[in-house]
Amino acid sequence: MRDIVFLIISIYLIYLSLKKPYVAVALWLWVGLFVPVHWLYGFAQNISFNSIFAFTALIGYLFQSNKKKVGLDFGFLCVALFWFHTILTTVLTIGIPDLVWDEWIKLTKKLLLTMMIILCVRKKNELELFCWVIVLSVGFLGAVESLKFIITGGAHKIVGPQGHLLSDNNHFAVALCMLIPVNMFLIQVTSSKWSKIGLIGILCLCIIAVLGTHSRGGFIGLLVVGGYYWFRSNHKVLVTSGILIVVGIAALYLSQDWYSRMNTIETATEDNSFITRLNSWKVHTLLAMDRPLLGGGFKTGSYGYIWQEKAQEFDKLDFIIETPLPSDDSGWAAHSIYFQVLGDHGVLGLVLYLTIMASCFIRLGWVAKTVGPLGEGYRWRVLLARMLQLTIIAYGSAGAAVSLAYLEFYWAIIGVSISLIISTRQDIGERNKVDGIALSNNPGVM
Repeated sequence: MRDIVFLIISIYLIYLSLKKPYVAVALWLWVGLFVPVHWLYGFAQNISFNSIFAFTALIGYLFQSNKKKVGLDFGFLCVALFWFHTILTTVLTIGIPDLVWDEWIKLTKKLLLTMMIILCVRKKNELELFCWVIVLSVGFLGAVESLKFIITGGAHKIVGPQGHLLSDNNHFAVALCMLIPVNMFLIQVTSSKWSKIGLIGILCLCIIAVLGTHSRGGFIGLLVVGGYYWFRSNHKVLVTSGILIVVGIAALYLSQDWYSRMNTIETATEDNSFITRLNSWKVHTLLAMDRPLLGGGFKTGSYGYIWQEKAQEFDKLDFIIETPLPSDDSGWAAHSIYFQVLGDHGVLGLVLYLTIMASCFIRLGWVAKTVGPLGEGYRWRVLLARMLQLTIIAYGSAGAAVSLAYLEFYWAIIGVSISLIISTRQDIGERNKVDGIALSNNPGVM
């Protein structure tokens, strides 16, 4: 029954999407984050809703009569250059070609989503829709897991949906940290009292969920998000009170194991998990030193034979920190978004990756600063720009110890950020044009 209902709703949404491509793109993102097949148990499990909405978005955009203007945008150009660079690193990989090409195809689908967001989204209601999509996917999953955690008295292990990139507790914690600023934006712009109450509830539950993942990276990310928001807030007493209440409730359910795990942050150099991370960072750095322009290609830094080869060169990096040689023949993931890109695509790839991140952050600051003095009608732009900045900070801090460089959620945030920047630039241009016409028609005011 659940499958039939979902299929009927999907058919209607496909029809709606053909008329409004941005709706199809939003559903494309929602399906990728929420993973509806995780909640279905019949024939609908075998349907690729992600592919359906992606195809619908592309067809809808191609036949759209009034396509939105992009212009020569720096962020759009950097995303395109990064994608083109990954083609080169894949063609010239030192890894197993079939496996590397599989990863390239996955990234290409995510970057295509990013491009479609940039092409289709401009207006306030369109940008808000994407924020709601994020809350009703990642936020919903976090709230459900948090309720399980509370009901079981802290015994439930919080993880993401099975078979998803976010199934790992550390990955899920990063996504939840990124969700929090998006949720706070909707709380501030939503006029409905009940919607606001629901969003506040999801926010509190997701904060508890981050703690319930037992992820040290997630805990650090949560501290960074909370600290940055408190620093920028004009209501520090209210924010402090809210944080204390939520953390106080969470503390009732956190076990001694949680406190013991968090305490290992202070003695990280003695922790085997952290030492493995350090070794992985060294392997990926050495790969980039050998091939600074191209790196090794997707996931080559996790091959066992690459680890054994590069372990013999650890002494080149011992001036930073000494670590013991790997105890077995296994290879490990990069355990860092930065070292992941460095090993996969070399120094050039990392420069492009960081340029995308930094340029979005800086230009979002420009949006907030430019439209801030223009009145209440532009308030939503300021709030969204600030919260997107905080989302990027959350990703950059919590992602420093996990392999999530190609996280769909992050690339969607990049797309939304660039769309807001382009939309603001065009809006300011139109405003200045109107003001210029008004002045020319009334020369006496000059």
